[in-house]
Amino acid sequence: MASIDFDDIEPALVASRPRAADSFTVRPLVRDPLFNIDVVEASTTATSRRQSARPRVLGCVRGRVTVQGGGMSHGVVAGQFCLLPARMADASITAEAGATFLVAEPGPAN
Repeated sequence: MASIDFDDIEPALVASRPRAADSFTVRPLVRDPLFNIDVVEASTTATSRRQSARPRVLGCVRGRVTVQGGGMSHGVVAGQFCLLPARMADASITAEAGATFLVAEPGPAN
């Protein structure tokens, strides 16, 4: 029990409005100095090629998402996760219509 910090708190959810990004709706879920999480919903089958200098973890909540990059392709369904390494120049995320996924990445403090 000595290793548990009972004074530690979890970050609050962000009260923000969703924004449209191509065929995706992106809603910030958590903004913390250590990490950020967005909820992304695809209204139609769509692909995002947003590059990042930070690693990202994608978690599929509903539907199917395909992650491509580095000559590889990986399908992710509800309950599965995928790591997108930092600076992967050709990374893309393709979501089927109605898919929902989370994207987590290190926050500005990292």
